Amino acid sequence: MRNAVRSAAGIRRPCSRERQRPNRPHEVVRWHRFCTAIARRGATADHRKRTVVVAGCASAGGSGPLNTVEKRSMNKVTVLVGTLALAGIGCDSSSGSTGETVTIEFAAMVGGENFVCGDTYDNLGADDSSLQLSDFRFFVQDVELKNANGDYVAVSLTSSAWQTDNVTLLDFEDGCSGNDFGTPEMNMVVTGTVPAGTYDGLRFEMGVPFDLNHENPATAAPPLNLTTMQWDWQGGY
Repeated sequence: MRNAVRSAAGIRRPCSRERQRPNRPHEVVRWHRFCTAIARRGATADHRKRTVVVAGCASAGGSGPLNTVEKRSMNKVTVLVGTLALAGIGCDSSSGSTGETVTIEFAAMVGGENFVCGDTYDNLGADDSSLQLSDFRFFVQDVELKNANGDYVAVSLTSSAWQTDNVTLLDFEDGCSGNDFGTPEMNMVVTGTVPAGTYDGLRFEMGVPFDLNHENPATAAPPLNLTTMQWDWQGGY
């Protein structure tokens, strides 16, 4: 994906973007036609509603109260920011020198349906297209939680095959295409640490930071070593 644009760029087609509102949690990023990423917690019976996940006063291993923001369904591809599992982060918790573990779960949907790699979906976009989707991956960066004072605190990412520096690769496809682009491995979480405390908001950006965007994938650390996530015609993810 190119630069640090906020996108659902696992879908391999260019789209025009609409930027996030300043100083607001990452609620919705709209892309031309069917390309849409919406922060939401879980499915609801009314698909016109979209809920932004926020964690409140959580106990160890649990999820805090959620505030909601309604969004209208556009019959498009959707990214859901799901349960924010706060291990040991709560009203009365204490923090060690390394902070407390946090896991942010994501899910992918198409309209009101769960995304399934290889399935065909109808009525997408303004022209009601039918598309078979076989790839859905994107990078996120600058993941932050909003504390009780209204300040955003960076999540220090846990190093893994899916995360390096300030970047996480979210992968919702399972290699269903049978070609060299996809992989059977999947990743739907961002994991890291934050200071113990109460958090009631979440924000992040989509894409790769500028200083990492043009690294050589042959020498880059995972997940930036995936050549299938780079544009061949113009350097960058």
